[in-house]
Amino acid sequence: MGKSKKSFTIRYHRVCDQEKSDEIIRAFAKRAIMKALENNGAVAYNVDDVLRKYISGEMRNGHER
Repeated sequence: MGKSKKSFTIRYHRVCDQEKSDEIIRAFAKRAIMKALENNGAVAYNVDDVLRKYISGEMRNGHER
């Protein structure tokens, strides 16, 4: 059987404006994700799109994410 999926949450404190904080966190996350994909022989072409969707201070359904 395959490995089970693991979910996680990243919490961070903003030390500069929201846009710059999001950019920094996306860079850290992208590096970790790309390393994990490489170690497992996988390729993802939409990592940047996914990170922009989930790591931002934009409003979603009336709530800040």
